[in-house]
Amino acid sequence: MAAVDALRRAAGLGVRVGLGTDVAGGPSASLFDAARQAITVSRLLETGVDARLDARERGVADSRIDFVHALHLATAGGADVLDLPVGRFAPGCRFDALLIDPQAPEGGIVAFDDIDDEHDLLQKTLHGATRANVREVWVDGVRVVSH
Repeated sequence: MAAVDALRRAAGLGVRVGLGTDVAGGPSASLFDAARQAITVSRLLETGVDARLDARERGVADSRIDFVHALHLATAGGADVLDLPVGRFAPGCRFDALLIDPQAPEGGIVAFDDIDDEHDLLQKTLHGATRANVREVWVDGVRVVSH
């Protein structure tokens, strides 16, 4: 069964699905890293990795997840799994947020006002933001980091 199809079926059955981190279970505590890995693995599953098989036979169709789906799993999905009022900007949810500066001198992303829309900026943030791009962090409405 394809990964995305499995995720959709699980959601249709009322199963809450999220993406999280645990340093004991992986090399990074970063949700951005976890989301990127989920995207990469879904693409490998979709295209297959056994070169002995014909390309049409080795992949699992409809397995790919995109950065929007991965980010949702890492935020709102994880919050739903844990029954926590976080992971989304909505009434009744705690305000947990990052302020990302795409023009940070030592950062890993660059925004181009004339061509990048919000979708592009979100994708760039997920794929390339570094600690230098994180200007402020809020946890439960309290600013805990400010550069």
